[in-house]
Amino acid sequence: MKTAMVTGASSGIGLAICKKLIAMNYRVYGLARDFSKTKFDHAEFKTLACDVANSKQLEQCVDRIFESEGKLDVLVNNAGVGFFAPHEEIKIKDIERLVQTNLQAPIILTRLVLRKLKQSEGFVIN
Repeated sequence: MKTAMVTGASSGIGLAICKKLIAMNYRVYGLARDFSKTKFDHAEFKTLACDVANSKQLEQCVDRIFESEGKLDVLVNNAGVGFFAPHEEIKIKDIERLVQTNLQAPIILTRLVLRKLKQSEGFVIN
């Protein structure tokens, strides 16, 4: 069975990607800050509470997946945030959160799993 990791997996596009991968015979590790409102339960859907803006939490989640699976075939960097206002009105802390979630997290996560993806001839979807 192939293994995938999907960020932003608790709802929306991320959850839909998880369901599709499971239908394609993947074991899916879904990362999100909160799964309390997620109404999907499947034996091959493994949820990991993780704030992708926190690099230590990302490392811990990757370590858990590699301890369990020893490999990774697909990484889907789906998590994202947006703040919609004129640029001069967006709070600095919101800009920092946006950069951490939308730019820094995918770069760090890809770096953390790239060696295993190369071994499995896997791929990244951003």
